[in-house]
Amino acid sequence: MINLRTLRPAFPTAAQRVLAWRVVKLAGRRFFKDNNASWAAAIAYYSLLSLFQLVVHALPPVFVLAAFFLAYRFVPRRQPHWRAALAGAFLAALIFATAKPIFLGYLHWLARYNVVYGSLAGIIVVVLWTWIVAMIGLFGAQVTAHAHAVFVEGRPIAEIERS
Repeated sequence: MINLRTLRPAFPTAAQRVLAWRVVKLAGRRFFKDNNASWAAAIAYYSLLSLFQLVVHALPPVFVLAAFFLAYRFVPRRQPHWRAALAGAFLAALIFATAKPIFLGYLHWLARYNVVYGSLAGIIVVVLWTWIVAMIGLFGAQVTAHAHAVFVEGRPIAEIERS
């Protein structure tokens, strides 16, 4: 619980601590019949559950970042410096992570492709999402190329804008 005046977590009251202890103890009894080990088992179970949630939510953005980095670093014929590739990959992964929920919200609340296209709506949505991801990838590649030209090769920005 957060105190809205100070925006700091409020300390739990004695009743909240007792309630939390009873929840942990009951959860432990549910999985193990031994009362001495019940609290340790419940804490272990819930800590593993939170670790699983952390892995489930943290790994996909890391994989997207790695995919963009590998594409920007090793696909071009003139390979950019790894820092320039990492800058472009980080920006592209950030935009991708932002675009996903926006696109899903658009599909859920605004788009009614099934009314217009019928059974082809799924194909239209996939093509639209592919186009968006391609634009994100090309933007990240442009950032990588400009970062390499400015920071590694030392070319001025005005020269890069002209070319």
